[in-house]
Amino acid sequence: LKVFDEVCSWLDLKLDQTKVQLAPFHPKWRFGGRKLPGESQKLAATGGVDAADFVNRSPVPAFHLLRVCEVEEAAQSHPAAKDGNAEAASAAVAARNARHLRERGAEAWRAELRSCCEEGIAAAAKRAE
Repeated sequence: LKVFDEVCSWLDLKLDQTKVQLAPFHPKWRFGGRKLPGESQKLAATGGVDAADFVNRSPVPAFHLLRVCEVEEAAQSHPAAKDGNAEAASAAVAARNARHLRERGAEAWRAELRSCCEEGIAAAAKRAE
């Protein structure tokens, strides 16, 4: 994860962030610095795993390059973007995603990632035959 973070940091420095946004994905992704009411108790009950972290998890390290103008357009068109407040829309989408991930639970998402990896390995083995 450290090398991946370094690559993403390097890319962030090189990208024109007024035009391109980096969206990183990693098998061990965790949001840093987040302290929500009651979070410590919830995380302790799940062994320190927050299902909401799975929003940026993937079977293998990857990143997407997003056009800022398209991200802003999508946010502006969201019903939560009152008076053109794209930040309100982004916050509403993030909260909805976190709620959905937490309702399903970290173990279900972990199993989903494991399944993706197993399917990928099986497909690669079949191609190698």
